[in-house]
Amino acid sequence: MGGFIITSKLKNVFFAIFVILCFCLFLVNAQMIKTSVLDTLLFCFNKLIPSVFPFMVLATFVCNAELLSCFIPQRLARVLGICKNTTSIVVTSWVSGYVTGPKLLNGRCNDEDATKLVFLTTNAGIGFVVSYIGIALWNSITFGIFLYFSQILFSVFLYSFGYKPNISLQKRMKKPLFTSFSESVHQSTQTVVEMCGFTVTVNVYSTVLCEVLHINNSVISALVKSVSEISTGSYNLCSLNTNYISLFLIGFTLGFGGVCVILQTVSSCSECRINRFKLVGLKFIQGVFCGLSVLVFSEFYKLTPITSAGLFKTVVFEEKIAIINAIFIFCLMNLVKKILKIKNLY
Repeated sequence: MGGFIITSKLKNVFFAIFVILCFCLFLVNAQMIKTSVLDTLLFCFNKLIPSVFPFMVLATFVCNAELLSCFIPQRLARVLGICKNTTSIVVTSWVSGYVTGPKLLNGRCNDEDATKLVFLTTNAGIGFVVSYIGIALWNSITFGIFLYFSQILFSVFLYSFGYKPNISLQKRMKKPLFTSFSESVHQSTQTVVEMCGFTVTVNVYSTVLCEVLHINNSVISALVKSVSEISTGSYNLCSLNTNYISLFLIGFTLGFGGVCVILQTVSSCSECRINRFKLVGLKFIQGVFCGLSVLVFSEFYKLTPITSAGLFKTVVFEEKIAIINAIFIFCLMNLVKKILKIKNLY
């Protein structure tokens, strides 16, 4: 018992020192932090949200209304070793991307170890991979489609290898279609705002890390960014030459997802019993497989990244203020709603 108390105190001291150190670094590099936050927010609104949000709304609606269960092939459910309802969540999460699946599974897996099932649902969505990475960054829909299906195949392979969890999800009360659609829009909007928050936070820390360690090498800087966060990391990889390192990192970043995606996944399924180290290990192996597949693909198909000048549209100052105000108002309304809900409970 005494050892545990000492360990807990050491953890608290360590995190307290870490927070103080980060505060000092942010204070010293205030202008850089401001620029990083603003650029990342604009990036989210210009590129990330348009490629994710529409698919997220539709995928969440299909799952909430249970519209896909009757169309799921029995063979696919047998291959995955799960029921049709769970398979519908897996399939819709593949369409929507990353945190949609964990959010839909959250609180419905009873006491079973849901690590591998959460891992199976944590893949990049079709809109993000094809429209953003494939078309916007590499000017190739073929490359986007290849990346999208390769990550899913590797996730299914890793999921099927070894023990497969036998999880029966808790059933939800069926709701009218209009109610399901309204809830899907609300859930997706909240998820997108949380996603932007995680993206901004991780990008700020990675920017400060590169500044403190004086990382000026483009390859190392791109590596830090890609391991930290997938969307801006994929963008930074476009500035490198199409050598073996950069090509491997493109696939690895997609499969691994980055620290940002892992943090979002763990946060989204807080009520599920998962092994975080196992989840990170599975995502890392998936990233390695995806990276190797890109190297093979590049031997048969020439990849040419699009110039960085066409990736961002110019946003005037008034639009920046409108974007930031919109985020603030949404967060404030969401907070007021939660406070009123808590008061009604008591």
